[in-house]
Amino acid sequence: MATFLHHYGAENVANLSTVRECGIARGTVYNYIDRVTQAIRELRDDYVKWPTGDRLAEVKKDFGAFGFKNCIGALDGTTMQLAVAPSKHRMSYRCRHKYWAVRIPSFLDCMAYPRAHAHADHNARCRVQ
Repeated sequence: MATFLHHYGAENVANLSTVRECGIARGTVYNYIDRVTQAIRELRDDYVKWPTGDRLAEVKKDFGAFGFKNCIGALDGTTMQLAVAPSKHRMSYRCRHKYWAVRIPSFLDCMAYPRAHAHADHNARCRVQ
């Protein structure tokens, strides 16, 4: 986890910096990042759920109050800045703010609680979901 956080959390950190700071081989950095990413993806369904039953009725009612009849959610999202440019499809990750990033769209209920995550084109390439 520390390797993952160092690699993605520090601004302008290159892979070699993570190798040096964590004292591990370059391939190990990628292995740890893959393991943490997979663990996060596996936990997604435990924390991100579509509304059902009474909650579904409540969400429809709340959106209806804003004029959106039978609506159960809305799309929104954020841009997550990457510490380094990806080695493949580099220009797909260049955002309008002129830094490397991935878009993370989310499906929200009317109280802005995340319910599901969608994929952008380049997100599928780098396996961020």
